[in-house]
Amino acid sequence: EMICSTSPGLDLPIPSNGLLKAAVKCPLCFPVENLRIRLSLLHDRSIDLAITVSHLDVASVALKAAGGRCLVSDYINVPLSDDGTGGTLFQACGPSPNVTSPITSPPNFRPENSFQIFKGVSSCGSWILFIEDIFPEIGGTFQEAHVEVEYY
Repeated sequence: EMICSTSPGLDLPIPSNGLLKAAVKCPLCFPVENLRIRLSLLHDRSIDLAITVSHLDVASVALKAAGGRCLVSDYINVPLSDDGTGGTLFQACGPSPNVTSPITSPPNFRPENSFQIFKGVSSCGSWILFIEDIFPEIGGTFQEAHVEVEYY
């Protein structure tokens, strides 16, 4: 397994146009077998966010669709993998659907689409996270991400 990460403590604000691109660079080249992504992101209303990962212009996977049924404030070191048992981040709720609360782990969560689209693709290069805020005036901060690649 290889772990590629953004620099810790980035604290990148989501810009006023509502779209933040954050790159996670992987220096080693192996064919991807499985993928896991960990996110840390602060936002008063994370339900306003759509999050996607793209790699080498080969494919992209939606990690979270905008919206949801619960008020969620932050994602703190939240893992996403195809075998996640906690549902999707779109479905995620804290202790009460009407109380703003952060999402943490356990459990692991699933992306909106499967990471299998990356199977066999080379791990090296930039993995780009697109964080889109449908109400950018509220603001938010991207802290860090890790791309964990299992290879064969």
